Amino acid sequence: MKIVFLTFHNYRTKRRGGFHVFAETAVRRGYETVFFSFPRPLYSMLKFDERLNFKMLLSLSKGKTYELDGGKLLNITNPNFALPNILSKRVSQSFKIACQQSFVFNFKKFANKYFNETDFFIFESTESVLLFERIKEIFPKSKLIYRPSDPIVVDSWCDVGDYEEKLIKASDWTFLVNEQGLKSYEEKTNCFIGNEKYSILSNGVSYKEFQDKYETPYLLSGNCSALYLGARPVDWELIINSAQKAKNINFVIVCPEKPSKKYLLEVNKSKNIQYVPGIFPEEVARWITNCDVFIVPNPRDLYKQKVWGITAKLYQAMAARKPIVVYHDYEHLRDIGVKYSYDTDSFVKNIYESLSIKEIDYRFDFNTIEWKVITDRFYEKLEELNG
Repeated sequence: MKIVFLTFHNYRTKRRGGFHVFAETAVRRGYETVFFSFPRPLYSMLKFDERLNFKMLLSLSKGKTYELDGGKLLNITNPNFALPNILSKRVSQSFKIACQQSFVFNFKKFANKYFNETDFFIFESTESVLLFERIKEIFPKSKLIYRPSDPIVVDSWCDVGDYEEKLIKASDWTFLVNEQGLKSYEEKTNCFIGNEKYSILSNGVSYKEFQDKYETPYLLSGNCSALYLGARPVDWELIINSAQKAKNINFVIVCPEKPSKKYLLEVNKSKNIQYVPGIFPEEVARWITNCDVFIVPNPRDLYKQKVWGITAKLYQAMAARKPIVVYHDYEHLRDIGVKYSYDTDSFVKNIYESLSIKEIDYRFDFNTIEWKVITDRFYEKLEELNG
């Protein structure tokens, strides 16, 4: 088979998602694998982000091949003319979308060069949904698979929800991450009325990787470390206030989402806040297994809009048997042993209480979410659809 993943991510990045695991598994299975990083606006050549910058845009526009165990993976992009946020707010929605659908290189020629004879196009819940009609027109025999980790229809900032609905109805299969996602679609759309072409397939964890022992990173080597490691936005006001209230706790935030100028000065001044702008995937287990408490400082009330459920980072901290303290997250997390809080004082209190806990056996069957189990189920369905 040949599989094209349409994803927010670069392949080599400090932001690792489930699509990386699915793509690497495809390579190991001997499938021809393409990682199409979209959207990548042309203006990103002026940015200095880890994901968006001139060097990365140039490299992926030419195509970058990675040698993996068992084969190769091609990471490619076709820059588009999407507008920066400051401009997109001043134009009509139709014009904004038209810019997102316009490419530097002729899309049909680009697609025929890199996507020819593709069996499956796997879409992530990003602006890549804008491309499915064009892809289906060029490759009518290819099958469309949708894998929404974050349903677009519930995002107030995103204006491509109608494309997502059309994609779900047109897809040969949709792999939902959790029941909360299904419920969100049922509340917002009629995508799944009479539609039985879907299944629930959670994100996974490499359990053994988070059971091993590793050398402690320097920033976690002192006493009382509270670590957040992930790519979600952080409530920096919470972290700054918590650090002031708990001066003997070292708050270590590892995240490619940088603090805004409003908070950056306070973060740099603080003696017990350490900010790291992301680490590469091979380092993740070393950091999580060596913290004292794993924290998830979500922006306030964002969980009411996002249908995260139990995320991959929570799975990793649970596999490492670390005490977990979340802020503004689902109360059902308490059912598996996670502490949750909705104000600074309870957040700090929960961290202090967790420091005395060395290990926790969470009420969860990790055998059901081992990545090998998840990817086997994913590809069994694709092979069934492929006949």
